[in-house]
Amino acid sequence: MEVFDIAIIGFGASGVGLLNEIQNEVFTKRHLKPNIAIFNNQKSFAKGKAFGDASPIHIVNTPPELMSPSVVEPNGFWHWLREQNSMDSRWPTRITFAKYLEYVYSDIHATGLLNLHEVQRDVLSLQYVEGAFELALQDGELIKAREVVLCLGSLNSSNFSDLEELPGFINHHTQYNQTVNEPVLIAGSGLTAVDAFRHLDKSKNARANIFSRNGLAPTCLSEKHLYAPKYLTWNSLIRENHLSPLKAFMKLLLKEHRSLQNESEFKTAIRLLRTGKQAEYFRYLEDRAANADLPWQDVLVSTRYWFHKFWKAMPIQEKYQFVSSFGSLWAAWRHPIPMSSFSQLGNAVDEERLEFFKATSKPTYENGVFRVPTVRGTMESRMLWDGTGGSPVIRNSVSPLLDQLISEGYVEPHPCGGIYINPKTFEVSSSRNEVSGLYNIGPLNKGVLFSTNAFWFNAQCSEKWAHQWAKRAEARTTEHKVVV
Repeated sequence: MEVFDIAIIGFGASGVGLLNEIQNEVFTKRHLKPNIAIFNNQKSFAKGKAFGDASPIHIVNTPPELMSPSVVEPNGFWHWLREQNSMDSRWPTRITFAKYLEYVYSDIHATGLLNLHEVQRDVLSLQYVEGAFELALQDGELIKAREVVLCLGSLNSSNFSDLEELPGFINHHTQYNQTVNEPVLIAGSGLTAVDAFRHLDKSKNARANIFSRNGLAPTCLSEKHLYAPKYLTWNSLIRENHLSPLKAFMKLLLKEHRSLQNESEFKTAIRLLRTGKQAEYFRYLEDRAANADLPWQDVLVSTRYWFHKFWKAMPIQEKYQFVSSFGSLWAAWRHPIPMSSFSQLGNAVDEERLEFFKATSKPTYENGVFRVPTVRGTMESRMLWDGTGGSPVIRNSVSPLLDQLISEGYVEPHPCGGIYINPKTFEVSSSRNEVSGLYNIGPLNKGVLFSTNAFWFNAQCSEKWAHQWAKRAEARTTEHKVVV
């Protein structure tokens, strides 16, 4: 049986980016030409589920110049959009990005620098046997590889496992029945909930109630970031090294907040939201964003390139404290949505077709009706859309492969989401079943690396992995020559 040098399991954005960085490394070495097996089901091969399976109405929420799968070509997606004459919008659709990923892969395939073996099926399980991995497919076929890189994307578990099989429960846009003329309950306050509403609002007469435990609403992207933080900077954090990382961060964040006084949009926006003035909340942030006057957003966005280093500095207890205490607020204010999406939500609120609620307990179901208790009473509907993006508790994931890896001790769940890895090598780490040669790139590293929802960050991880792999491959080649 042929033993592949590398097996990439999962071939969406992270997988394509990894393959691209392997090619970049091979180009510099010349004498390396690895045999690589790529595993992914046919439907989302080379584009991923998050993009290839999106609704045509869904747009990306990251600036295109930060969405390249290549470190050496950071503006690759943006340049491709220009070449395709697809620059009619600042925010292209997710399906457009899926097409770009397919283009990147076809270009890699055409260069011939890598020996590629496509397996357009899912891997069900893997075993470490005598220094190599045996990957089992659904039909019983076994494929062997020296090193395996998981690029599985986000494998969150359901927040509503007790409801998801009930009629009227929705967790994908294709399940929405547009003929039902009643408000839809949408769970969540982040990007997935926004995408859910934008899909059902295609007819411009949709009605929905969005609820979450925190009662937050999305924030909007400013066209420019003009405010430079005075206190919350990387150098300031380093100078506060006498404090624990999280205490230093909170000290500087509060100091920055106080220095802004009435200039900050945060305090006013939260007050409007908490007092039920939701239409005013949207107009207020929209007006300030139009004038690039969102200094609090500027403060949070300024953490983009150093927060992963700060995250690595925190002990596990502080990481968990940050996620549990500030995770929701951070998600809403650090990850704003494009103005077009924000305005659409604001218009729907103005027209009394959309409202945001703070839930007091989980939804229930009885006699064909979903009920959600909130601070303003109980909401009811025959349709409930899960727009939470799922739970980070991956033990409940529906992935057969991940379930097998957890149950047999190959991977170990991280309390802040994802799995344990070595942050320097991306090798999977487990206290139960330590093996050599199993790696992970992408969102499943979030508990250890945090910033894995960012394409530019995952591209950097892929570049580091490819460089380390090349050194291992050269060492094996040298060792083989000496033995011979």
